[in-house]
Amino acid sequence: MLFSFMITRSIQFTINFQNEHMAELVPITKKHGSINQRIEELEKRGALEISRSRNKSFQPIASRPGALKRFLKDRIS
Repeated sequence: MLFSFMITRSIQFTINFQNEHMAELVPITKKHGSINQRIEELEKRGALEISRSRNKSFQPIASRPGALKRFLKDRIS
């Protein structure tokens, strides 16, 4: 089968159906190397971008007390 041939040779490819991208098959790489090497790899692939914002803190968009209670009520009922 063509897929197994490409996968065993570590070839990344996209599956299209009627000229529309449906899936992307990417070979799994071994987990060797440091986190810095992995970050560099993701940046090269365009999957990760360095933030352009100078504000490094995260702030909640909205503050509504009782979120856990609402969440649990929604899941139980």
